[in-house]
Amino acid sequence: DAIEKAFAEDNEVIIEKFISGKEYSCGLIRGLGKTNEITVFPLTQIISETEFFDYEAKYEGKSREITPADISQELADKIADISSRVYEVLHCFGVVRCDYIVEETTGEPYFLEINITPGPYRGRPLWRESWVQENGEPGFHGLFPCGQCPYGPLHPRNRGGNYNEG
Repeated sequence: DAIEKAFAEDNEVIIEKFISGKEYSCGLIRGLGKTNEITVFPLTQIISETEFFDYEAKYEGKSREITPADISQELADKIADISSRVYEVLHCFGVVRCDYIVEETTGEPYFLEINITPGPYRGRPLWRESWVQENGEPGFHGLFPCGQCPYGPLHPRNRGGNYNEG
């Protein structure tokens, strides 16, 4: 029935396997400080009050986040490694977010997508809990040294453009 409905909308349809499990996000950035290293932020578990992490869950407050995610260090390292490799292969710059579902019976992470321009939702920046100040309080202080900023990967400021450009 769903396939018929989809074909009523278009002549091409993508059919994906349903993966039952918990959802996680992994934020990354390259070049904090004076290095060109990739920094992986602590993982965030997304707990939706709706069936899926949909518009209502994301933008209307029908979900909550746990950062750092309550998962094994082995699984966190595996997700961080996959995310770092995707970041490298796609030649990303700046802040990105990789999304996953960890399959509930096998415990295997399934990479869903990479968001190269992660923006705020519900009125706050992503990884609020991950970006920690020097005193341990959430925030940006001390994270981005002078001359660097948390703009998206395609912004001129992250492609060698002038930091002072409007």
